[in-house]
Amino acid sequence: MILIKESTKLCISLSKPMVILSATENLHELLGYAVDDFLSGKISLQSCIHKHDQDIAKELFSTDIKRPAGSFNIRLRHANGRIRCIRGQYTKTLANPDSSVILELLLQDAKNLWQQQGKQAQMANFNAMMENTDDYIFFKDRNHVFTAASQTLVAITAPSEHWTDLVGKTDYDVFPEDYADTYYNLEKQVFAGINIAQEVQEYIGNDGNKGWVDNRKYPLRDEQGGIIGLFGVARDITKNKLTEETLARSEAKFRTLFDSTGDAILMLDTKRFFDCNQAALDLFGLQSHEELRTYHPADLSPATQACGTDSMTLAKKLIDTALKKGAARFEWIHKRADTGKEFICDIMLNSLMLDDRLVLQTTIRDISKQKEIEADLRIAAIAFESQEAMEVTDPTGTILRVNKAFRKITGYTSEEVIGKNPRTFKSNYHNAGFYTAMWQRLIKTGAYTGEVWNQRKNGEIYPAQLNITAVKNASGSVINYVGTFTDISTRKATEARVGFLANHDHLTQLPNRELFYDRLSQAFSQSRRKDENFALLFLDLDGFKPINDTYGHEAGDTILKVVAKRLQTCVRNMDTVARMGGDEFAIIITALKDPLSAEMMAKKIIHTIAEDIKVTSSISCSIGVSIGIAIYPDHGSELDKLMHAADTAMYTSKASGKNTYTLSTRQHNQADINEAWIRPEDTPLLGIDIIDEQHLKIASLLNKLNDALKYKSNPEDARQILDEMVVFTCYHFETEERLMDKYAYPESAAHKKAHDNLLQETAYLKGKFSQGGELLLLQKIKDWFATHITPVDKDLADFLIQKKGK
Repeated sequence: MILIKESTKLCISLSKPMVILSATENLHELLGYAVDDFLSGKISLQSCIHKHDQDIAKELFSTDIKRPAGSFNIRLRHANGRIRCIRGQYTKTLANPDSSVILELLLQDAKNLWQQQGKQAQMANFNAMMENTDDYIFFKDRNHVFTAASQTLVAITAPSEHWTDLVGKTDYDVFPEDYADTYYNLEKQVFAGINIAQEVQEYIGNDGNKGWVDNRKYPLRDEQGGIIGLFGVARDITKNKLTEETLARSEAKFRTLFDSTGDAILMLDTKRFFDCNQAALDLFGLQSHEELRTYHPADLSPATQACGTDSMTLAKKLIDTALKKGAARFEWIHKRADTGKEFICDIMLNSLMLDDRLVLQTTIRDISKQKEIEADLRIAAIAFESQEAMEVTDPTGTILRVNKAFRKITGYTSEEVIGKNPRTFKSNYHNAGFYTAMWQRLIKTGAYTGEVWNQRKNGEIYPAQLNITAVKNASGSVINYVGTFTDISTRKATEARVGFLANHDHLTQLPNRELFYDRLSQAFSQSRRKDENFALLFLDLDGFKPINDTYGHEAGDTILKVVAKRLQTCVRNMDTVARMGGDEFAIIITALKDPLSAEMMAKKIIHTIAEDIKVTSSISCSIGVSIGIAIYPDHGSELDKLMHAADTAMYTSKASGKNTYTLSTRQHNQADINEAWIRPEDTPLLGIDIIDEQHLKIASLLNKLNDALKYKSNPEDARQILDEMVVFTCYHFETEERLMDKYAYPESAAHKKAHDNLLQETAYLKGKFSQGGELLLLQKIKDWFATHITPVDKDLADFLIQKKGK
């Protein structure tokens, strides 16, 4: 390759990754970057290439050497952000048969090429044309550089005062880049061999006004037919364009109004429909305006109308009336063209002159719903004296009528409520915002359904299931509101009882195991936030089993209920007493001032429980209790560790002779703080790499979340870690399920069900995450994996190992 003056040479290895081996120093002058920026890889040549020249770049950097040499035009972005038009030559060689392809590039600023050619004398008549034409005329060489231009271009290029100022420049020197891109892309078509490239394009004049040109470009060829440049003529069509846009906007505005109205509007002459809006097509189930033009109104109607007259005869009569009088309004039964379904319409015909002919504008509104409401209201009148309380009001809410059930539920007579507003019965249970939202919904949708707490005449507050329906007339205006309600006091009490039983032990009425875990998580959260202590007591009754075996389960139940009541008398209202199952209980003592307080409470419990319990009228028994005490954070800063400490202390009390208490001796020291909550060695490896890796990742995320909670990190950080853990757990489940499906694992249904159960419980507990339920969620997931990896995941892993080994 011959090195041409003012050219830049680069040598590139087309290896992966691509490496620039050398470059001449004038690369800085061409692109504004230091040579070392390219050699070090700080700047890549590919990053400088214009986005629309990636087709050239793809061919240029291809390792295909079927075309070992050639020339090209390309656009490169200078360090200053401007585009430069570049003329280039390339050669591709193999360093040796087994090495990468070596690409040598010779790059030159296209403007310098033109300068090297020198100016050619212009003929007088050519100069006159350039000076006086109204069109934008220009000539360019093969490298997109202006060689001549009309004076008109000065008005839309900058900087330029005379057309000769454009000579030797490219579009990127005188136009904004996005416009230059558009012009350049059209020229690429010319240089690709198209005889004429034409496009309507925008421009911005130096006065800041936008315009449009019809831009046409033609190739210039040498005697051998090779393309040596191009000739362009751009005619200003701004006036025409603006006129077209004004007309289009006017028509679009009319059409938008025509099409956007909710009512169906159709244009009708004496023979058929000839235009309509989209609402009309939707109403009649038509696919296009062309299909509509095949119909007369009678064709979209049943054979006869409600009055008994055939549709064709009646339609002609009504159309004639509207044409003579200018308007007509009536109800009509129409039918859909696609399904034949009939519906009732309110129709308005208005005559008008259109294109010198008399036509009718037909406005059709489907009033089937209103008719149904009217029928429903008539039926409601018959059913008014039902078991539900009913009230009818006017549009302002003034009560017009009530039924017997209303009077029975509220305690008011008809005379006491008619003429008044239903707000008379409202309680102070709801705020003003509740009633505002109710009326907004009722006005918007025409109906409201919900629970409302009202007040009877005697002052009693009660819950009601309320339904309100708006009754509208043919024009769509509300004429009445009909409200029905039932007293749901019994149902609400039942629901409250069911909710209580779900979280409480049915025998002792104490919180059950589930509610205990929630309260314990709350205690952790509160104590960490307030930097205070709390105590956890595990209790196991001594001597209960012999009494239960001797006197029966009824006697045992009596003892458990008495013990529950005695334990509650020993604690504060803010503390929690829970039955964990059998004869095991747990107590959470919050806001603990010092461990001595917990020990004093344990002594009080032992003394209180020791009192005789009367099982029957003739039998009394006495029992004891063994208590284990653990203090947060002295004996554990994680939920499971604190529970283990209390449990161990309780068994120590059992072993020490029973009917006593033991304060945990577990040391929560620096080793505990530094030790991971879940150690890697505690996560069994199953022999399937991807499953083992994901199990360890989940353990790591559990540790990370535990640390964030333990060390009181930003709540948002903890939430992000939780989200990351849930997302990754879902990903892990998907991995296992893909393997199950791929190898037809026979237990996949049960395994996938276990996955779903955890995800459902996690989704529920996530809602309580910021309400003190953080550790409960954390412990649930840890416990789940501890029981799921072995044996459930292990069975899957053993199956996969066997399958892969075959």
